[in-house]
This record gives sequence, structure tokens and C-alpha cells, in this order.
Amino acid sequence: MRKAALITGSAKRLGAYIANVLAMHGYDIVIHYNRSCEDAFSLREKLRNDYGISVELYQEDFLASNDLSKIIEYSFQIFPHLCLLVNNASFFLQDNFGSDVERLFDVYYKIHVRVPLSLMRHFSKREPKNGKIINIIDKLINRKSSNKYFSYLFSKKCLFQLTQMVDDYMSSKGMKVYAIHPGIVIMEDGGYNYNELKKLGDELVKAITN
Repeated sequence: MRKAALITGSAKRLGAYIANVLAMHGYDIVIHYNRSCEDAFSLREKLRNDYGISVELYQEDFLASNDLSKIIEYSFQIFPHLCLLVNNASFFLQDNFGSDVERLFDVYYKIHVRVPLSLMRHFSKREPKNGKIINIIDKLINRKSSNKYFSYLFSKKCLFQLTQMVDDYMSSKGMKVYAIHPGIVIMEDGGYNYNELKKLGDELVKAITN
């Protein structure tokens, strides 16, 4: 049976790794990107060549968007067998409670909470067979406070709570929703923590095969 996934923010870094893991397991992929056009095109060719799957691109600036139904409509139109949504799109700048929190808060909240909420709603309305949603959270949400990542972690905590709150509803639709908490996979020097990447890959495989 053919399978397909929509992965937000998947042109590079963590999103591209997720796309590779899913492609390795036979998923056709919709790569969503905002400004990383060259990375998206390169990843599309790589996935097609390496795994023989179908890959399509969708560009959208979620911060400027007022209609998130379009990306879901496009994805189901291209891949009627779409059965997986991965909410990975993210935003990352340092701040703390003593700084100008309001300046970044709305951006973080929209990208990490409002966008996933809307995408989950539109995706679930399609009631895809064996539908699954994976929300990428962060292992650091277990911290009670942060002097560097206040708005980031607060919004990720909200996404985790949202994931838990929609679980019963998704189950009633015959769907499953998962929260995956990667550790620090990209180091300060730009390199990758491959042990953490492997853990993330294992969690992804566990979710899609459960």
C-alpha cells in the first residue's frame, strides 16, 4: 500500500533528516519550505534518486498565511494516499523573560502552536486511512525555566499540551497523534549530533510502524 507524508519545514537540517527517514520507509513526500528554495530542490532530487519515491514541493510563509487549508488540499490532490502529517516547521532565536519577550512571542506561538493546530484540523477532516500526525517538540521542555530560550520553550510546551489534548479526538477518527522530543541535534558549530539523530530516527520509525 502506498503511503505519503507532508513534512513542514523540511528543506534542510532536521526536517530533511526526517524526510530521508520516511523516504527510506517508502513514503512519498511533500516537502514544505519557506525561503530555502535551493535546499528544497536539491533534497527533492536526492530523495527521488536514492529511494525511487515521488517528491513534490510546496512553498509557503506560514507567518504571512491566513489560509492553511491550501497546503493540505494540495498535498491530498498530489498524493491521495497521504496518511502522515509531520509538524516540524520551527523558529529559533534566543530570548529570556527579562528581554523584549513580546517582540518574538507572537511569532513563536504562531509557528509552534497555531500553525500545527490548523494543519491538524484540516488534515483530520480528510480522515485519511491509518492517518497519523507527528509533532516535533523538544526534549528541553522538561526545563522549568530558561535564560536563553524562553519564548521557544514556552511555545513548544504549548504544542506538547496541544498534542495531548487532541489525542482522544484523533482516536475517535481512527487516527493517531504522537509527540517526539529530539535532543540537541545541531551543535553550536553547525555540526550534527549523530547519536541524537539516531534516537530521533528510531522514534520516527516506532511511530510510523505502530
